[in-house]
Amino acid sequence: VDLCATDREPQSLALACQLILSRRYDDRLARHNSDETLLQVQLANTSDLLETWIGMKNSFLSQKRSMQADERRHIYIQRTLGKKSRLLSMLIEFYKQQIREIRKTLSKGIMEECDVVAATTYASISPLLDVIDIDTVVMDEASQVSLINSIIPLVRADKFVLVGDDRQLEPINEDCLSTTLNESVFTRLKRYHEEIENTNSYTFLDTQYRMNNEIADISSEIFYDNQLKTADVAFNRRLDVDIDDTVLSKNNSVVFIDFKGSGACHITNGGTHYNMFEIRIIHNIISQMLDLTKNYEIGVITPYRLQRDKLKGVFGDISDSVEIDTIDRFQGREKDVIIFSFVRASGNVGKFIDNRSRLNVAITRARKKLIVIGNSDVLKTGSFTKRIFDKIEKDHIIVPYAELKKNYALP
Repeated sequence: VDLCATDREPQSLALACQLILSRRYDDRLARHNSDETLLQVQLANTSDLLETWIGMKNSFLSQKRSMQADERRHIYIQRTLGKKSRLLSMLIEFYKQQIREIRKTLSKGIMEECDVVAATTYASISPLLDVIDIDTVVMDEASQVSLINSIIPLVRADKFVLVGDDRQLEPINEDCLSTTLNESVFTRLKRYHEEIENTNSYTFLDTQYRMNNEIADISSEIFYDNQLKTADVAFNRRLDVDIDDTVLSKNNSVVFIDFKGSGACHITNGGTHYNMFEIRIIHNIISQMLDLTKNYEIGVITPYRLQRDKLKGVFGDISDSVEIDTIDRFQGREKDVIIFSFVRASGNVGKFIDNRSRLNVAITRARKKLIVIGNSDVLKTGSFTKRIFDKIEKDHIIVPYAELKKNYALP
């Protein structure tokens, strides 16, 4: 039956079934001595089987024809869509090119009408600048731009003006570059003109507009040879809230909190440090300040990333009101109140902290109040840190640990 079922003629299946059933009939008749009724029943079943098979075959052929029709439609659709897709891609590319041409024409027209164009050093490579002739390039914060990154904007003009401060942090050192290429073009040219005594090629901007006079005086004496002046608009900037507290009083613009003798220590982990005692002091001071008013911008700066991370973890829900970061990342920023955490509680202060540029950045971020926290014995081991402490001790307020303990619930 299996062999016959593959034949195209259904009669072959019927014949095969009849032959098989006839043989079965002869065998059963011999064994059971039956009559012809059995054969009639079997032949009737064979007829039903034939009709079922024909029905299945017709159903299969119908499905096959339907699938073939669907396949032909699918191929037609694919070919049609392929043609339309290629046409659509060509149209899109055409209109993109038209848009580029229009944008180029408009950009050229706009650029030619501009008197001043602002861009970062990296963006100055843009082809938009190729359509105009630049007379003069003015580079702000030039002391933070390495020599190799200065080339792109400076070659666009015959004359350039560099504005920067070589007494603050230099560009971030790129390990793949030499010391010469990492140095800023500002510092290099300034040093060159000082060596040839050509003082007409550079000038010192001696007036600052950020800090009040008491904060600016520290930086002026230690880092700028007493040449820095304070503009009238910033001279008397103070906190508006008056409170009977030595640390937060608006009359004390600069305060040093000395935790010498407290038994506090700093923890070293992977070459960086943190000090939980200082973190607790900072948290208490800021919490009290925010209870009085939330109108002030507060910044917390520290030399070490680990101290920064610990501070951010402690502040939690009030971290939106306070910006916490390292000194290096805070350069160029300013806040009403700056809290400077030195971290180290024992040993030497270290060259990383006792760095003129880094300390100058730290001292000059505050507009109205500067709070410095550290161990005076440690600070006295450094050159610049000792001068800062001596200056604050002479002209400002030192809050010893014993007094701090009473007001801020410290152990």
